[in-house]
Amino acid sequence: MDIRVEKDGVVFTVECKNAAELETAIRVLSESFSDSSKSPVRASARARALSRPKDHYDQAREFLTIVSGHGDGIFSHDIAQKMDLSHTKALGPLTTKLNKLLDEAKLKKDSVYTSKKAFKEPRKYFPGKKVHEALVRIEELELQEKL
Repeated sequence: MDIRVEKDGVVFTVECKNAAELETAIRVLSESFSDSSKSPVRASARARALSRPKDHYDQAREFLTIVSGHGDGIFSHDIAQKMDLSHTKALGPLTTKLNKLLDEAKLKKDSVYTSKKAFKEPRKYFPGKKVHEALVRIEELELQEKL
């Protein structure tokens, strides 16, 4: 089933496969459209993203987007909270998959992000110089896989 919303002459369609996805899409769209300062395009994209399960491409993009927004670094527990992960230990498998994607994209992990762990402190992640290039390359890899 699809949700079709029109605002300011622009039509947005969100595909939902079950009732839970439909509820999420309706909630996100209604919250976003009720606040005129929020972009309807971003609201539509957010509703689509929330209405389907995250794959490793989605998780990699979300992780890199979060890290890239924190030039001074961000602690693992903050990343886990922003990504709605139950525990920081869930970042281990996620970064392993991300590193495999970076290998496929022929990018070195250290040029995209780094992490440091100080004694008695949580791990902290820092963006690298090629973090934005990695986001583009991951998008390309996903499109190649779907073709």
